[in-house]
Amino acid sequence: MENEMLTKIYGEFCSLRGDMSEFKRRTLERLEELEGNFKQSSVERAARLCRLVSLATGLVALVSAAYTVLSKFLENGGAV
Repeated sequence: MENEMLTKIYGEFCSLRGDMSEFKRRTLERLEELEGNFKQSSVERAARLCRLVSLATGLVALVSAAYTVLSKFLENGGAV
């Protein structure tokens, strides 16, 4: 009777341990997936920021060039 009870308790322990191992494995998989998603979103944000900076730089260059042309035009009294 004692051996049967010990065997049953040991079996339950092993089953619980297996469940815990499976839970740990699934949790680690989810964490890896979240980490990958976080890194990907960081890369996408950085790319958007770079595009925005590039666009702003182009706009500043365009305004600067337009200002230079306009100031030269006005210096010459409107003559081309």
